[in-house]
Amino acid sequence: MNKSLHVFVGPSGPLEPGPYICHPPARYGDIFKLSKKGAQVIVLIDAVLMHSPGPTHLELLEVLGQGVTIVGAASTGALRAAELGSQGMLGLGTIFNAYNNEYLTDDSELCVAMSSRDFRALSLPLVRIRAALASSLALGLSKPDVNAALSIAEEIHFMERTPSDLIRQWYSCLPLATADTITGCLKSAHSDVKQRDAQDAVNWAIAGLPPDRPDVAAYQTVLYKPSHA
Repeated sequence: MNKSLHVFVGPSGPLEPGPYICHPPARYGDIFKLSKKGAQVIVLIDAVLMHSPGPTHLELLEVLGQGVTIVGAASTGALRAAELGSQGMLGLGTIFNAYNNEYLTDDSELCVAMSSRDFRALSLPLVRIRAALASSLALGLSKPDVNAALSIAEEIHFMERTPSDLIRQWYSCLPLATADTITGCLKSAHSDVKQRDAQDAVNWAIAGLPPDRPDVAAYQTVLYKPSHA
């Protein structure tokens, strides 16, 4: 176990076991406390959202100023890395690059309902739906059908956007073959872009943060976005 490498993760997991210390979604003060205990590398993936404050920009900047490496990816970490990249926070992954290049701008794209018991996701983030729709488009679905599926998902509040409810609405509103294709893509592990980014970030941190890491530049094809948006 590498006691200097710490990972904050919840609904964007699960992660493969590895030489790191795993923490639940970060709350205000958690990252600062770890820096005082000697943490050298912190991977921020998930943070709390509704019932208590998460890490602030000032907290992250203070820890960065102490020489601690902070890597952000997949969810809150990707947002903060895009915002604080000029201040030394590192980011990587499809989601980070999408925000860093302003392809996505609304943080609600990443929001999910989260179990208070085991921190797993209870609803679907829009970024996963965008990934499923990009795959559906590649399989030959029309843009109007894909746009309609996205609109249905966007109209459901993130706390209520459970897989079963979303799929039920797709089958109610879309042609059967279209709903079949999109549902199949959604259920594929390939659509779970948050989990992939989270695992990639942890793997990168374990490997020692090589300076020649490649940037993910395929966000425009991985995350569907209507051309007029």
